[in-house]
Amino acid sequence: MIGRLELDLARWTDIHAIAGVGLVFTALLASVSLVVMPMLMGTGRPDRLLRWLGFAPAMATLSILIARFADNEMATLLMGIALAALAAVALLALARRPHRRNAPLVASWCLGLGLAGMAGMIWVAKGASAGLVPAAMLLGGSLPLLVLSMMLEIGAFIGWIELHRECKRGQQLPGVHLLLPDRAKWRWLGAQTLATGGLAWLAAHPSLALALAVAACWSFAFVLLALAMSSPRRATRTFQLQRSLA
Repeated sequence: MIGRLELDLARWTDIHAIAGVGLVFTALLASVSLVVMPMLMGTGRPDRLLRWLGFAPAMATLSILIARFADNEMATLLMGIALAALAAVALLALARRPHRRNAPLVASWCLGLGLAGMAGMIWVAKGASAGLVPAAMLLGGSLPLLVLSMMLEIGAFIGWIELHRECKRGQQLPGVHLLLPDRAKWRWLGAQTLATGGLAWLAAHPSLALALAVAACWSFAFVLLALAMSSPRRATRTFQLQRSLA
């Protein structure tokens, strides 16, 4: 404020964006994958994933350093390599998983990882001149698919835990898959996929009519998400009511 410290705001804004998209996204996804992929999607042992998933955060960190001390083109290239590598390793692990279960979650993650990998390859091919398309694919497509699908699973699991707390021991309780049926997940995934595709197309070909259509698709997807999130609570109350009447 007194003028003794001058900052290149444009450069630091770029570094902040690269840190958020590159380091935070890849490190969070890599660390979460080590837990949720073996536990919920039936992949192999976590130590096998660790050897490869650690590559992506390292590349993302390097991209931030290059963005600070060199140029953003090289940083964009390395960030693209990190995302593409992370997506490739995770998709290979899902394709080779020994236990086939939780198809809606696997489909959500495959689509989200595929979008992240495509965004990374676009950055590798075109660099900073790629425009908003890879960012829209990553932040508006991949991130919601990965995070919201896990939110559905966690919501159903929390509902199952609450049901166990409220009921006596020895009672036969409905499983997690009965509290949140797969059809609710598939409906949300279909709507979210449509909204994600529309957002990527909007980033490439902006128009008011397309923006309104994409907004409607996103609103519909969030309505289906809210209905799916409320399903465990409704199922729990129905089970408790039937038990009290019995």
